[in-house]
Amino acid sequence: LNSVWAWQGKFYASYSHDTADKIRMFDKNGGSLGEMPLPPMSSISFGQQRHEDTTCLVSISGFQEEGAIYT
Repeated sequence: LNSVWAWQGKFYASYSHDTADKIRMFDKNGGSLGEMPLPPMSSISFGQQRHEDTTCLVSISGFQEEGAIYT
């Protein structure tokens, strides 16, 4: 487990598995909402966000795909 943060009423848990970053999403009661779809063998980072923000910045990079930034 690398980090956990709350945003827009959900919890996001970032962890490493088989040399790639993964993100699992949970509701406010801890129920699983699944895994965020990411390209294989990716590294991720998140920009700063406030609870009231409706978008967040996600940077994804990896060996198999060119890096990208999403909001």
